[in-house]
Amino acid sequence: MDKEAGLHIVVLPWIHYSHLHSFLHLSRLIAQLGHRISFLSIPSLVQSLAASHSDLPPLVHLVPLHFDMHDDALEAALAAFLESASPPPDWIIFDFIPHWVPRVAARLGVPCAFVCLIGAAASALSWPAVSLAADGGQVMPEHLAGPTGRFPFPTSLAYRPYEARQVVRDMFEPNQLGASWGSRGGLAIRGCDVVAVRSSPELEAEWLALLEPLYRKPVLPLGHFPPTAPAKTDPECDYIFEWLGKQEAGTVVCVALGTSVSLNQEQTREIARGLELSGLPFLWVLRSSESESETLLHETGGRGLVWKGWAPQVGILGHPSVGGFLTHCGWSSLVEALQFGLALVLLPLAYDQGLNARLMVEKKVGAEVPRNEEDGSFVGEDIARTVRLVMVDREGEGCRNRAKELSRVLGSKEVHDRHVRNFLKLAADHARQLNTLIGIEGRKLYSYRGILSCKLSL
Repeated sequence: MDKEAGLHIVVLPWIHYSHLHSFLHLSRLIAQLGHRISFLSIPSLVQSLAASHSDLPPLVHLVPLHFDMHDDALEAALAAFLESASPPPDWIIFDFIPHWVPRVAARLGVPCAFVCLIGAAASALSWPAVSLAADGGQVMPEHLAGPTGRFPFPTSLAYRPYEARQVVRDMFEPNQLGASWGSRGGLAIRGCDVVAVRSSPELEAEWLALLEPLYRKPVLPLGHFPPTAPAKTDPECDYIFEWLGKQEAGTVVCVALGTSVSLNQEQTREIARGLELSGLPFLWVLRSSESESETLLHETGGRGLVWKGWAPQVGILGHPSVGGFLTHCGWSSLVEALQFGLALVLLPLAYDQGLNARLMVEKKVGAEVPRNEEDGSFVGEDIARTVRLVMVDREGEGCRNRAKELSRVLGSKEVHDRHVRNFLKLAADHARQLNTLIGIEGRKLYSYRGILSCKLSL
């Protein structure tokens, strides 16, 4: 039992797969340190999580909330749960979609932390546009221009022209839920008491140091909470590991390009051509909706395995035969690969991924596939050259060695637990101060921020 045991933490993630499972893994880590978790989601997802995660710690309680996807309904459901919860919640940690959580939390006297699932570099570079969106301003591609002169250290991190246009369309225009994703993120940061970032000083200390002055509030690294490979996987996936077991150690490039963006036919064929030209064995995990696997196997010379549908990515990346990872540069995927010391072939497709790719290049753990900077197109020859550079060429040896060195830190459970413990210490200290000032019952009568303001003025 952790020495700061006894907190009751309410967790409210977005329902998207990667967000849901990242928050669930964080909840698992917190519960293993002796704290009670109320993990809230819609009934169908709660039922699915309960069935697929039967090994959750006893202190993780999956709680169904009945609401539709409109903010007003979810806000009312959350408030009702907080008012009736026993024991009363000590903290709320939340995702960016329900950006109004701080309003509910303050009304009920409960502190809240916004958990940011993207890295510190992407967060810092995006803040001017995110802040503008939170103010109701219109974000244009030029607001996502390069960082020249803005940071106290040299950096090449910047969006390409085609990426800036895409990010404006995807992140800063109103969508089916109303407010844009970017404006929600900005409002969540402004409203919360603490920002907790899925990052660590071991990876991006210089970028983490920028966030507190930008956000004007406490910012804590949570570590990367990389998931571990499950002891058992779906029997349908056994063939993947049988195939991997027949390959030589460190020779296979794993190809997985996320679930949020579908490749078009031209992109798919250029990747297939690049894998053929590389001459290396590969395992390519495709979404079920993407191109026919039989055609791709023919086009890649039959040297690899094309798998359609879900696959156990963590188990695959940790297999001894896998030596590199061709990735879309989603932050979760990068974290998973780096814990195993895999060098990276970087092919960003959307959102913060371009910034993540350039960060990995600066950290010397990967190489980015060359692209046309106006339209983002790429060709198979460049896929092949980058794969071979990262996997086998002498020029990429430093990249491979650096990835292995970094895995000793990012693959360390002790390192990640330390960051979670630091966050929990802050949470426990604040909860004790609050209870000492007004008592558990009195918390429902006062704003948490108002209490702290009064305390600071005494």
